[in-house]
Amino acid sequence: MSFIGCVAVGMTFITLSGNVMSFCLGATLSVTTIVFMMCLPIGLVGALVAAFLFSAALTGVQGWVVGYFRANPIIVSMAVLALIYGFVTYFTGGRGIYPEGDETDVLKGRIGFVPIPLAAFLFTVVTGQFILSFTRFGRNL
Repeated sequence: MSFIGCVAVGMTFITLSGNVMSFCLGATLSVTTIVFMMCLPIGLVGALVAAFLFSAALTGVQGWVVGYFRANPIIVSMAVLALIYGFVTYFTGGRGIYPEGDETDVLKGRIGFVPIPLAAFLFTVVTGQFILSFTRFGRNL
């Protein structure tokens, strides 16, 4: 649930910018998870960096298309949704991808008594609130 909460924090920025929704947000999260799993052989940190960069590029391209071409955000979102599902089905053959080693065990740990996924969610909420309250970008949004 904490991963969905992190996505909801990001969706807050989209909603505040005047765009109602993004149909491909769940698909973006799913394909980012696949990229993370495929990059685990390079290590946990490398996989996290690759997943974040991939997700940022994917959503950045959508934002660029909407901003540069003045495209309808809903249409762009639905098109990207279809593209993501098509590419994922093609590259995975419709099968799931699962971790083979113990690289993801660190994500099941705790920081004190707080589970790491909850800590990540709380960090995301605090960071999002900081951006919205204390930066020019956030106040303009």
